[in-house]
Amino acid sequence: GLASFASNNSGADTVLTLTVSAIDGLLASLGVAEGDSIETKWTVKSFLNGDSLLATSSFSLKLVRTKTMSAFNLLTPSNNTNLTVSQNSTTPVSITWSSAGANTYKWFLTSATGSFTNPLLVLPADASGTATALSLTSGAIDNVLAGLGIKKGETVNAKWTVYAYIGNDSLKAGQDFNINLTRQRTLTAFNLLTPAN
Repeated sequence: GLASFASNNSGADTVLTLTVSAIDGLLASLGVAEGDSIETKWTVKSFLNGDSLLATSSFSLKLVRTKTMSAFNLLTPSNNTNLTVSQNSTTPVSITWSSAGANTYKWFLTSATGSFTNPLLVLPADASGTATALSLTSGAIDNVLAGLGIKKGETVNAKWTVYAYIGNDSLKAGQDFNINLTRQRTLTAFNLLTPAN
């Protein structure tokens, strides 16, 4: 068999209790990767005065190694960054963080005094949410700010973070980063009206 364990109370009880970490360790030693599973069978063998007896039946048991997330950090743009954005600009803005070992990530933006439970904006990471980066353009950020009623030349003091997800479980990055976003004033073409030429 793959493994054998004495029941509780040094083998005297009719119950076996294993910790999740013990089962995880066993599965890891068998080469089962996080998120994968193995189909097993289990039974009981009893011992008395040198004799042993195997149970008349066995049961199937599917063991799944849960994928776990680990603490992770925000990387760029660094804390307290001042970022000026411009309408229609294709200048790239890259937002990055370290890996939590998650399936997906979402980027959250809120006001400096706001809450991430009621954010101004939530966007999935690149690669359908699976990457540890979010690629935006200066123009896209400018459009969001305009949609929030921020006028050209004005600055919004905000903060951002990232949440990692595996199924319904989530883990927030270890910190929030402050960012000051300013909409750049730009000149646009205009015509002279009077006096006529």
